[in-house]
Amino acid sequence: RESPRPFTWDLVPPASAEVAAFGLDWEDEEEQFAKLVRKPPPYKQLVENKYKRQAQKTANTDDGEGWPQCSCTKGNCQGSDCLNYSLFVECEVGSCRNPSCSNNAVQLKRWPKSEVYLSPYTGWGLRVLEPVPRGTAVVEYLGEVIDVATCKSRLSQLKRGQDFYFASLSRDLVLDAAPMGSVARFANHSCDPNSEVSSLPDQHMSGRKILRPRQE
Repeated sequence: RESPRPFTWDLVPPASAEVAAFGLDWEDEEEQFAKLVRKPPPYKQLVENKYKRQAQKTANTDDGEGWPQCSCTKGNCQGSDCLNYSLFVECEVGSCRNPSCSNNAVQLKRWPKSEVYLSPYTGWGLRVLEPVPRGTAVVEYLGEVIDVATCKSRLSQLKRGQDFYFASLSRDLVLDAAPMGSVARFANHSCDPNSEVSSLPDQHMSGRKILRPRQE
């Protein structure tokens, strides 16, 4: 979502020029840097996606195939024996045949603790505050749901170097987290990502690797 530049998830020492530019000491550069800008860029916080009128019409005419059903009758639907879990798909709450199913964190909005923080290396970012096992849903990516024509119009209005927050939802719908969304909009790109985006039941990020506390 950020302007094109190399990003990493693990913190690395900044170049000496960056440190000098902000007058930072290596021992406490993160704390001092955070004092320079105290608040992230403003945006409207959402608890669910907001549909523009035309996008809502498109969504209402979507002939989806319905929610996939696993065949689990024991366990908690969070292992390789669960077809949905293996495909990074949640089991639908209330419909799963397994009474012990816990593969439903996104629907129940059950997330690990996280925070938006300011790093001297990548600007604003998102990091977890507790250990997160591989495959855990970390945060839901929310925003304004728009049609493709609106997306193209907004892209044409972007200034050079301006951040953008688009994510594809389907062939006809795009999610834009620039004007509104969740803290997921602060997650940075990486050449070696530790998380990935899944889209069912909703657009969310899951850990590809084990995440340590205070890791972006």
